[in-house]
Amino acid sequence: MKTELEKCMSGEPFNGGRDPKIVEMILRTRRLLARFNATDYADHERRQALLRIHRHPFHRRARADGLGLEGRR
Repeated sequence: MKTELEKCMSGEPFNGGRDPKIVEMILRTRRLLARFNATDYADHERRQALLRIHRHPFHRRARADGLGLEGRR
């Protein structure tokens, strides 16, 4: 039987509140988003640094699958 995280990563319906890893990822994301939103709009260096902190294997896989946002700014 797949974990909720495995279901999520394979694109299946999942219940994120049941998997501690997903709950931790959501909390971490919300904290980073709060820090990102608190930065000055013109502070591109700091904003990019915060975005690099949040890299996750899913992002690399999405880019490899052609789902990334290359070229977008």
